[in-house]
Amino acid sequence: MSKIIQKLKSALYLVRNSSNPLSAIYKQTRKNLKQYRITYQQGKNFSYKAKAGFKFICIPESKTSVNLYIQNEWYEDIELKIAGTWLCKNDNCLDLGANIGYCSALFANKVSRQGKVIAVEASPQTSEYLDEAIRLLDLRQVTLEEGCVIDRDGFVDFMVSRDGSVDVKQSLTINPEEKEAFQKKTVKAFTINQLIEKHKILQDVALVKMDIEGAEPLALKGSHLLFDKTSLPLFIIEIYKLGLSRLSFEPKDILNFLPLDLFDIYHVNRSHPNPIPEFEYGVIYPLLNPNTYSYPWHTNIIAIPKVGKYANRKRKIQSYLPERLINNMEHE
Repeated sequence: MSKIIQKLKSALYLVRNSSNPLSAIYKQTRKNLKQYRITYQQGKNFSYKAKAGFKFICIPESKTSVNLYIQNEWYEDIELKIAGTWLCKNDNCLDLGANIGYCSALFANKVSRQGKVIAVEASPQTSEYLDEAIRLLDLRQVTLEEGCVIDRDGFVDFMVSRDGSVDVKQSLTINPEEKEAFQKKTVKAFTINQLIEKHKILQDVALVKMDIEGAEPLALKGSHLLFDKTSLPLFIIEIYKLGLSRLSFEPKDILNFLPLDLFDIYHVNRSHPNPIPEFEYGVIYPLLNPNTYSYPWHTNIIAIPKVGKYANRKRKIQSYLPERLINNMEHE
């Protein structure tokens, strides 16, 4: 009875404090039903259909997996739509910082059996979850590379979550105040160039997604094979200011690899709460002056090639772009 009363109080709160109470109640009801399903499964993995139309699995042991299942309707919606529309059958792509493989599964769905998705994850525990997702979903076009992608090969110390509760923060460095939640592991290190050569996808990478908690400039230093002007890929890169600063980097150290004469640059504000209200959360905007933009703590950069064999695909995704940029494209 107490649980029922609690739910009724929550519903009343939503009605009183939401500009669209019916929508808020609907979303909360869906969340509750998903939480009940996880409880009903009694710790067992199960598959479900994500909003973007691909099949994925919920791993109750993984907090990230549970959050994705419950919140997947709102997870980086515009970025996934652009990636899914951009990719074609037989394409190759890199998912750097793949975590449990949510993006990798979407990419695999788009590139078909003939394409390749190289999914890189440094954390041994998270890699196990990713490997489980690949196996249960029969994603034979996805290859897991366990290790840290930086500017050299060998081995490197990597901070992993002790209990999995902060696995999205696993990185080369962590906040000192959070050190008790992490432990150091020695993991394999390699470059993007080595991945390209190993998997024989030179000049055939259509998309690169990179979310590696501030180590992006290191990875880009070892990626010159990606920047052949005849075959520039689409880039989706997280800019996490705190992660970058811990490695003595700034956002410009990423954007310097994406010159405006070769790429159209867009940004999506992913900071919550939002410190820059003029840029609405989750909405794509043009980034016309990358070096003068005041980045929030979390931003996703989308860099679309202007030249090379993939450049003509920007027409496919123009419906997702701001009107101003569509007009600019029409005059190119």
